[in-house]
Amino acid sequence: MPTLTTSIPGHVLRLATLLTAILSISTGTSFAQSGQTQDSMKSLDAMAQAIERLQGTFPEKNDEIQERLEQIRAHIMALQKAIRLRPPTPGEPRAYRENLQSFARVTVALSEHPPTMDSFAEQLRLIEQDLSLKETFSSSSRGEPLSQIEAVIRTVDKDNRENGGYEIWYVPKGLEDYSEEYKRFDNLSTPAVMSLPPGNYVLWATKQNVTSDRRPLSLGEDGKSKREFTLVVK
Repeated sequence: MPTLTTSIPGHVLRLATLLTAILSISTGTSFAQSGQTQDSMKSLDAMAQAIERLQGTFPEKNDEIQERLEQIRAHIMALQKAIRLRPPTPGEPRAYRENLQSFARVTVALSEHPPTMDSFAEQLRLIEQDLSLKETFSSSSRGEPLSQIEAVIRTVDKDNRENGGYEIWYVPKGLEDYSEEYKRFDNLSTPAVMSLPPGNYVLWATKQNVTSDRRPLSLGEDGKSKREFTLVVK
């Protein structure tokens, strides 16, 4: 009795093999890309849902807050779209993933326990500015919306002499009130070097019982992929 393989014409087998290979490559790429963007998309989705809840919480007559919420929502949607369209890559940058997770945690917390309007309007302004920088930088990053910026931080004394061995700490400016979102550079100064997402930050240096003044740092507004910055320590 002839086998099934020998009963099928050769050109049909070759076509079936080719179609199987194409489907396998396509499916594998899709799964890989989905896995790579999963954490960032989860954070952005959580933020979008929190913003929607906040839009329903505050009265529409409060134009300033409603405008900020709508701006934040628009930035989130733009980042979501850019990430969906990004080409397959080995994975998400850790600092970018953690940054979006921080914003998601705080935004969800705000939606569950809205603060007073006075402080809330300012916090929304800072969050909106941060996300605006991310959206703008992503549009110029050649298809990679999660591109980061190399931050090179030097610590010097009041006479501008290098003074190393400091831990460099940072937090998004809009999240400064949340100490659990403070993060540290991977190496000591000087210089301390780390790739960070575009955004507005507050930085400071610590060593033993010495802590520098906190300084603001904006990344991404000039479109450059590297930023050098100096912190004065005591």
